Amino acid sequence: MIGVIFGLIILICGYLYASPYIILNSIKNALKENDSEKVSAYIDYTSVRQSLKDQMNAYMLKEITTKEANGWEALGAMMASTLAEKMVDAVVTPEGMTLMLQGKDLRKSLTGNREDTPKERTDTSKIEYRTRYLSMSMFEVNFKNKENGSDVKIIMERDGLSWKIKKIVLPMDEIKPKQKLEPTTIPTVEKIPESENPSMIEPTTTFNFSGVQKGAKLESCYHDPCSIARVMEFKLIKQTPTESNIELTLVGGSRGWDAKQIEWNHEAHKIQIQCSITKPTIQIEDQVTIVPLNNSGVPGILWSDAETYMQACHNYTGDMDAGIQQYGYNVQDS
Repeated sequence: MIGVIFGLIILICGYLYASPYIILNSIKNALKENDSEKVSAYIDYTSVRQSLKDQMNAYMLKEITTKEANGWEALGAMMASTLAEKMVDAVVTPEGMTLMLQGKDLRKSLTGNREDTPKERTDTSKIEYRTRYLSMSMFEVNFKNKENGSDVKIIMERDGLSWKIKKIVLPMDEIKPKQKLEPTTIPTVEKIPESENPSMIEPTTTFNFSGVQKGAKLESCYHDPCSIARVMEFKLIKQTPTESNIELTLVGGSRGWDAKQIEWNHEAHKIQIQCSITKPTIQIEDQVTIVPLNNSGVPGILWSDAETYMQACHNYTGDMDAGIQQYGYNVQDS
């Protein structure tokens, strides 16, 4: 009896460990036969649909918060989010999930017409599977189509003695890969000979960098939430009588207008600033922005850049129009 009980325990433990692989094999066979009904038996559609909507909304929120956006851009992001949720509802169907797991073009899942699709077998030998346990009740599978590079990750969870797909992870974070932070140089302002146009010669200016030394905090509250940045490192790259190039290593954050607590990001990034009366410039990675400081007023979308520039180059945090007049800027939109 002890031997029988011991044997049963081994069998049960063996089945519990092997069960996600057994379910995965059943899903593979259903994908090979284009049998959407069998595939559906292993999908929790409510959970999958919500996971995809959450990913879409998180991605769009990240896009709108990583750049200075005005009210129209924020409204556009909300409209895009609504359209994205409707697209998820259209894709998360038995046929759409089958196409997704086969690594096929998802546009086919949006047509809604399956009557003319032949019930032929699909060559799944081009799909590479990578599996691993995340916990005793969670199992991860990566479906990679070696032919077109499609890569989909699914998360399966125990459902009694079986398993069901609860989450599908699309590689949205890889749409805009993070660029390696390497020192870059802002183009040097080309000086015009005095004989050609003496009125365009840049006046000699002494810039003040005391407001962006290590530990300093930059803040812009043009819209809610306020953008915050903590200076982790200051570096003077180049200095002449008429211009200075500096590099700041920053950690960003945000807070609501009426809030005191700041939500900080944990990843530092670098920006370069060219302090110049005729060509005030901010460079973030490959994006170079000439800040239009003039008496007509700074555009709202560039207000944060303007405040950052004025504090970095002049340690100035007062009224923007007064600062532009005080330091003699008249830089028009490029």
